[in-house]
Amino acid sequence: MKFKNTGETPTDFSISVDPPKPVFVKDNPSPVPLDPDEIASITVTLGTEVVEEDETGFGEVTVTATEKLRALLRVQEFRTPDL
Repeated sequence: MKFKNTGETPTDFSISVDPPKPVFVKDNPSPVPLDPDEIASITVTLGTEVVEEDETGFGEVTVTATEKLRALLRVQEFRTPDL
């Protein structure tokens, strides 16, 4: 996710993620300080919990952020690999 500080003062950008199971947040980085007109990016790493072979998870992850930054990630179907 890339974003730009379009304001006139420095600010911290951060995002919070509350994904549906079986998804969880593996890595949610610390807030990013941005000066006016500075562009930065944040990467959120999602993972899946262990599920039974026949169990499938569907859902959406809504990513919200400070300073009016919003994004919607669609969580694809998750299945355990065939062993």
